[in-house]
Amino acid sequence: MSRLRRASRLALLLALVAVPVSAQESGEGWKTAAWYLPNRALDLLDVFKLNLSGGFGGGLDLRITRLLEAGFSDYNVVRAGLNGRHFPVYREKLDESSITLFGITSGTRTRDPWEVGGTLHFVLLGAEAALNVKSLLDFVGGFFLLDLEDDDWGKEQTRRR
Repeated sequence: MSRLRRASRLALLLALVAVPVSAQESGEGWKTAAWYLPNRALDLLDVFKLNLSGGFGGGLDLRITRLLEAGFSDYNVVRAGLNGRHFPVYREKLDESSITLFGITSGTRTRDPWEVGGTLHFVLLGAEAALNVKSLLDFVGGFFLLDLEDDDWGKEQTRRR
């Protein structure tokens, strides 16, 4: 059996053991168990952003979290595609330009500070692809009942969004 397969089985076993143990400690075991798989699916949706845009304008933005980012955007578009757990069709109007180097930003920046990805829009058409590092950690941690973004359903929220 390959190491990857053994590691996957061990992670699944740990996750299955962690759910009942944590549920007993919190006193709301049925909620934790009932929402376990739906919350993992929603956390996975939060990791990726992949969409197309249509509308007039232009822009290019490349980003590696809040450490390194450069871009300019001036457009008013309709986007359709994967945008976390948000509605897949939405309007976006941006007028920004910035350079970020090791967290110090010059200009206006409206991007998520945890994204690694890029956006390109030229005249009428564009595309965006990004991965959210914090959401990826939340997804992996969710298998062990860690909710880093405090967005899981079926439990009382500890922070307000």
